[in-house]
Amino acid sequence: MKAASVCTVLGMTLISGALLAATTGVTGAMPSRIEARFEALDTDANGRIAPREAEADAGLAQHFGDIDRDGDGELSWREFRSHAMPGNQLILSER
Repeated sequence: MKAASVCTVLGMTLISGALLAATTGVTGAMPSRIEARFEALDTDANGRIAPREAEADAGLAQHFGDIDRDGDGELSWREFRSHAMPGNQLILSER
């Protein structure tokens, strides 16, 4: 029984590591790139992206209303990140 528990924990650890690597890349480069893009778009450095700031990225501006989940008229880091991660439709330009 103890061996089964160790195998289960080891298996879960390996799966978690694989999921983390698939999501963030081995070096964590994807989140860093997304964070850098957020900071570049947040020109007033208030931690939120307003519609006028989003105009610098055509894809972001086009989908702004869909990404603004709480409807407050600005994109939080969480809203931005959730749509900028791989597998989502939003494609950030490389300006």
